[in-house]
Amino acid sequence: MIIYPSNWRQFGVPITIEMIDKAIRDVISEIPSINLSFSGGVDSCLLLYYLLETKGKVWCFTVANSTDHPDLEYSRKAISWFEERYSVRIDHEVNVRLRPCLEGDELVKAFYSSLWLSSSVRDIIAGDCFDELNCGYYAHQDLREETYCDYLHRVQAEHLIPLDANSGDVKVYIPYADDRVANLLYRVPLYEKVSPTQRKMVVTRLAEGKVPDFVIERKKYGFATSVAAKAKV
Repeated sequence: MIIYPSNWRQFGVPITIEMIDKAIRDVISEIPSINLSFSGGVDSCLLLYYLLETKGKVWCFTVANSTDHPDLEYSRKAISWFEERYSVRIDHEVNVRLRPCLEGDELVKAFYSSLWLSSSVRDIIAGDCFDELNCGYYAHQDLREETYCDYLHRVQAEHLIPLDANSGDVKVYIPYADDRVANLLYRVPLYEKVSPTQRKMVVTRLAEGKVPDFVIERKKYGFATSVAAKAKV
């Protein structure tokens, strides 16, 4: 009999959507928070789904730098969809930073400061790292392993370290970065994550039946992205 390693039956086994689903569900159930940073995108909608499934309630927070940002429209539509599906009331706080108009890390910092000062929110769940793990950027459609690794290698310095600093005293939980989730996604081959015509293929499969179709199909806008600037790209 095989004595070591004890988990040898996991070696070489293809990763299934069911395995990823269970890992995220387990992680969410252990996090002592019902507050969610919510953009109305597929990543945060999946977190909303798992929070409702495991805890039965959630408080959503959305931030944008303009009143016409897609995040506001999609977050409201998505919340209405989930309220109808689960027959629950979802508290939703919207923060639009117009004066001054902030972007990037400055908007992130203002967002977390407002949570602490105006809402007395001491912890929150965020959907960071899912794009890096699942080929969520348009650049990933070059199908190069180097591009995938580059985004993963940059996420600490360019994303998580600034988030750690800019979130201040608010405790931020990032369930998608948990080893139980990330290690499964590492093992999914690149050709199952992205194609010349589709990004986040694993996420799309995971989201089917869990989040509204209009969220799965929406165009990607990064957090704190200016609508005007995006239109010029």
